[in-house]
Amino acid sequence: MKILDLTTDSLLLPVRSAEIEVVHCQSGRAVMHSGCPKTPPRSAFPRLMLELLRARRYDWIIVPPSHIGWTTGNGFFRRLIKRSLRWFQGHPAVARHIRRLVFGGSARFVVTDYSDQLHPSEFALTCIEPVHYFQLNVPRVLVGKRLGPANTLIHYLPTVIQDDLIDSLHAGRTGAAEHDVFVAGTYHNDQRLKQLDATRLLTARGWKVFELGEKSFGKFTAGLLASTLCMSGRGLAYHCFRPLEAAAAGAAPVSHEPEEGTYHEYVHGENCFLYAPYLSPAEIADFVESILKDPILVPKVVEGARALLNQKHRASVLAENILNTIRTPTNQTYA
Repeated sequence: MKILDLTTDSLLLPVRSAEIEVVHCQSGRAVMHSGCPKTPPRSAFPRLMLELLRARRYDWIIVPPSHIGWTTGNGFFRRLIKRSLRWFQGHPAVARHIRRLVFGGSARFVVTDYSDQLHPSEFALTCIEPVHYFQLNVPRVLVGKRLGPANTLIHYLPTVIQDDLIDSLHAGRTGAAEHDVFVAGTYHNDQRLKQLDATRLLTARGWKVFELGEKSFGKFTAGLLASTLCMSGRGLAYHCFRPLEAAAAGAAPVSHEPEEGTYHEYVHGENCFLYAPYLSPAEIADFVESILKDPILVPKVVEGARALLNQKHRASVLAENILNTIRTPTNQTYA
């Protein structure tokens, strides 16, 4: 099986199989595997052109979603491209003809959508017509459903971090926690601001809080490895790396249910401590304090969070899961 991956972050590169050939042509800044975004090398564009010239040799094509209606943060050139793509969305027969001209009639498509958008891309469903659509922030009601003219099967796409980062964080916790609560990041939304306010209330009550207000991954990991609980409010959308990094480092994630009904696998008391998203900072502080006063709860959640991490969110495991889904007839679902 030959797979051409045209995404910014290849989720299939960790696959190790003599039967599978994965060629990745990075199409933008890589952001999925934690840490800082990684710009494509200078050779990325020439290689992309070369692989498109021989695209007919591939059985599967992995593509990004192209949310053409979302232009926030896009430069002039990218906005211009998205405006031109709107014409193709209104003329799907033309898009279908060009797709077959470039990729041949036998190639099948998969979309991996790890953007912060909370709905599938209408352009992808209409013009790319993928067999499978994997979405990070997929609405719960759409998981396992079929959408678009090609009856595309919708799947939840777990956040992923690299195996070596998971293993290094796991090995880094060597002693008892020095801090009760860890909080860090950019406080750009209501949930994160409420968590920050809650931790400051906890500090006033005498609990030991590690608050990181600078971008230092070394200090971030050191603080996380020395904390009992980790505040993991939503990032740009509900799913982010923080609960996974906490699980790998042996800190129990503290988060909230998504306000918009996004699919997730967190279960309160099993792999995460979850509270209602409408709680005030004082109520969140009370919630966290009740956990800290009953420390027998924490080890079970840490163990459950780590199990979920290893079962669904390791780069190698996710690659195999996606590959197995591609191999499976589409009357079965992946979640």
